[in-house]
Amino acid sequence: MTDLENVKMNAVILAGGEGQRLKSLFPEIPKPLISIGGKPVLQYQIENLCRYGIRDIILVIGPKGDMIKEYFGDGSAFGVAITYFQEPSPLGTAGALFYLADNLTSDFVLLYGDLVLDVDFTRLLNYHRNQEALATLVVHPNDHPYDSDLIILENHTLVRGILGENDRSAGYYANCVNAGVFVFNIKILEYIEKNKQQDLEKNVLATAVTSNKIYGYRTTEYIKDMGTPERYRTVQRHICEGIVKEKNLSLPQKAIFLDRDGTINKYKGLISKTEDLEIIPQVFQALKHINDSSYLSIIITNQPVVARNLCSIEELETIHNRMESILGDRDVYVDDILYCPHHPDCGYPDENAEFKIECNCRKPKTGLIEQAAAQYNIDLSKSYIIGDSTVDVKTGAAAGLKSILLATGQGGTDGKFNIEPHFRADNLLQAVQIILSRGEIFNNIIETYIDELKETLDRLDRQNISLLINELINVHAQGGTVYIFGNGGSASTASHFAGDFNKGVSENLSQRFRFVCLNDNVPAILSIANDIGYEQVFKFQLENYLKPDDLVIAISGSGNSKNVILAIEYANSKGVKTFALTGYNGGQLKKIASNSMVVPVNDMQKVEDVHLMLNHLMMQIIKEWLEGDKQ
Repeated sequence: MTDLENVKMNAVILAGGEGQRLKSLFPEIPKPLISIGGKPVLQYQIENLCRYGIRDIILVIGPKGDMIKEYFGDGSAFGVAITYFQEPSPLGTAGALFYLADNLTSDFVLLYGDLVLDVDFTRLLNYHRNQEALATLVVHPNDHPYDSDLIILENHTLVRGILGENDRSAGYYANCVNAGVFVFNIKILEYIEKNKQQDLEKNVLATAVTSNKIYGYRTTEYIKDMGTPERYRTVQRHICEGIVKEKNLSLPQKAIFLDRDGTINKYKGLISKTEDLEIIPQVFQALKHINDSSYLSIIITNQPVVARNLCSIEELETIHNRMESILGDRDVYVDDILYCPHHPDCGYPDENAEFKIECNCRKPKTGLIEQAAAQYNIDLSKSYIIGDSTVDVKTGAAAGLKSILLATGQGGTDGKFNIEPHFRADNLLQAVQIILSRGEIFNNIIETYIDELKETLDRLDRQNISLLINELINVHAQGGTVYIFGNGGSASTASHFAGDFNKGVSENLSQRFRFVCLNDNVPAILSIANDIGYEQVFKFQLENYLKPDDLVIAISGSGNSKNVILAIEYANSKGVKTFALTGYNGGQLKKIASNSMVVPVNDMQKVEDVHLMLNHLMMQIIKEWLEGDKQ
């Protein structure tokens, strides 16, 4: 039984979202009903609440709310009691609460309905009540802070401001994002007006901040919105791998503790200015792998620049804010940054005497490690420390961590301690690969690639595929020739087309296909490119051969290859049908070709994958069709 079993509490879930950014995958399903790992995203929330004794749930539903009602009913099948509120008109993320006043408990939970999460609500509710908060916002770093609401905290607890993505002035901000999970005291309704569309962050909480009773609750637990195709794929994989459940703070956590200077940023001695901070290139990929695992990433760093009076606490935190901004712009994050501002040696001119003390937080002492372990329920025996000095190795030994010494930064040459690490690595990326194992990392990359390819195939325009099949059958019937060409990988695909149709499709036909791949004639291409110009290599050949009953197929991943465009323009001028196989947004080729097939993905490798697959698909269909006619 949890601490909440005997406490009357209910929850509101805002489940009216239609999922505009996911309509390419789920055109008819409201976002909270989208299935992940075999059940709707909303069911994960309900089950999470139920486990912690929160069983009275109000669903605020929108235009497709009947589908949600049909699935969940009164909630009894899920161990909860569900009531519904249908918005008479869109009321924003706060407006509906005015109408729910009579049904809400003195404290209540509110969730955004597009979140996949697994949260220790006992821990969260205890924090809320200990703070005597009017509102508690769950906050965390995420991999897209640039399009998220950032929360400004004082002393890491009290909310001082909320910045939307368009509200940020020059400067750097901590990656402290509103997670979409709240605990409210019923008095928050005093800030909500009747029958008015209102936003929780911009209208309600931004006003209530002046009460000094709005708090941030920082957690490393799994809370992710699945509102874009990419995030949907990531969340689905994390559910299947068990990462979502493993990050609940009621369970012991695994962490990778990271030194800062020489590990995350290039070692330049004592850094006291933001402009001196430069991230080591391999760090971005290393953190991406950690973020994609069940490990936490926590920076533990000695920063005596404060004690030496080279900068203030505020200036040091600005340096860290810049670091988090740089990482966030590259879609990665660290779960927390803990630092020691002290130094034991005193008596120097201009020092900051307040911080010139013996402390328990300066490595190799373990105070910061112990602080993180208590805050995030970390099992140190299953955790690691990575750094560039023997001080980091010594810290790990004292805390019971496995250690990895890097060749970056000081590379272990500091000489402070005669101690051997458990492992050595050239850089942070290699160290993370040691911890996670290459197999795990590779499997994640493989799964992501395949998932993205599946989604791309689902979004192909079938009508355009049929159109090209018909064009190929027609040109064959008329005795015309198909001229096909491209550059690089597209050249290889063009050559593959020609081989498959000239042999594979034609071998049992009395009238065979005539496919000519213009990029296969290497001597002709070289002489044209040398004497006239590479932009003319395909157009010049078409000038020699092209007839009215022919078909010209141009392959270009970007759709903007100049030599391909000139060839299509020439074919168009002669009244010959043209077809473009492209990717991305289709580029210039989509605009000028008679017809086109655009592979809707911004990844050249996947564009080329699909182009080759289309060759095999059309080859099979046309072969069966024409051999069937023959029979």
